Amino acid sequence: MPKNYKVDDLIYVTITQVKPYAAFFVTDDNVKGMVHVSELSDSFIKDIDKILIPGDVIKVKILKIDDTDGFIRASYKQIDDKDKFSSHINIRHGLNEDEKEFEPLARNIQTWIDKTIKRKGLK
Repeated sequence: MPKNYKVDDLIYVTITQVKPYAAFFVTDDNVKGMVHVSELSDSFIKDIDKILIPGDVIKVKILKIDDTDGFIRASYKQIDDKDKFSSHINIRHGLNEDEKEFEPLARNIQTWIDKTIKRKGLK
């Protein structure tokens, strides 16, 4: 049963597909939606797929909910910096082919898993 979402709610979503113009997502209860590229950042984004990939979890602000099918249009850039969340965005930037660059991932993965489990109420 879908939650009762409202405009201006902040929700966690999982990116399912990335196109040049938008990132599509699904909520924990399978409500579909999208974040248009213009709602990701105030800066120009040349390649959206360098910022988001399928499987990323981000927090978004609901801008509009379609009355007929419940499709959500959302924004990432309209969330206050202190409230923003992205599961990978800060890690992916700056990585190179050197295996040492992946050490932060290995050190942090269990912490991220534990936080996600706690946030989703699975434990």
